[in-house]
Amino acid sequence: MNNRYDITLKDLFSNIPPKLLKLLCGFEEAKVLDSQLPEISYRQADMILELPDDTLLHIEIQSYNDKSMALRMLGYYYHIYSKYKKDITQVVLYVGKEDMKMENSLELKNLNLKYNLINIADIDSSYFLDSSSIDDNVIAILCKTDNGRELVNAVLNKLKNLEEKNAKNYIKKLFEISMLRDFDIILKKEVLTMPIRIDPKDSVLYKDGVEEGREEGREEGRKEGRKEGSKKKEIEDILELHKNLKLPAKTIAQGLNLDIEYVEKILIDNGLIK
Repeated sequence: MNNRYDITLKDLFSNIPPKLLKLLCGFEEAKVLDSQLPEISYRQADMILELPDDTLLHIEIQSYNDKSMALRMLGYYYHIYSKYKKDITQVVLYVGKEDMKMENSLELKNLNLKYNLINIADIDSSYFLDSSSIDDNVIAILCKTDNGRELVNAVLNKLKNLEEKNAKNYIKKLFEISMLRDFDIILKKEVLTMPIRIDPKDSVLYKDGVEEGREEGREEGRKEGRKEGSKKKEIEDILELHKNLKLPAKTIAQGLNLDIEYVEKILIDNGLIK
């Protein structure tokens, strides 16, 4: 997970909502483990949990389609197993707005890696609204619904019995992740009818200029920014896959769906091959 939604999504999912955990692995409780992994300097795993059956659950939360996802999961598997020496179930939980287009496996001549790929938008929002966990309830806004306004109000109703400070904290999170479903304008209007007073512009994402009007020029600027960020990450992936996993240029190119000449150029420019 590597974009502007990172902080909010990691914070929201870090409490391990019980119904979400049950959906992912069948258990309703787990022990959170250290997700800092050796030799991975450019990222860390989103979440590593120790389950009651003494196996591990590795969760990556994705808000965009990453064509290098399978290779990333291979790298994580290697480093997680090296650290904990336990069987691992891997899950990629997709929360993005675009249609999910990632693969759930990596099949090479002498290697076959598979992981679970779940699109949260395919799950009915009632599943999380029925939970007694506020974190589950908030996640519902990312799920399937026939009526966005009703869903927003249902989630907000779950917050009404919280202390004001706690309610404000969850509403700020809602403002930020609601843009993944284009519910931010609806949410703003409904929040204004509540006794709790909160300025949407306090949200980190609204400070980026997303809230006011969504002018076409700003949207184009954001698209360009995402392209630059994607390009930078692509180069980082090539370098780290070669350095950490010792993968040759041909394998990296196949996994990332890139031209082998381009991959070789990146490696040559960075002094990793001649």
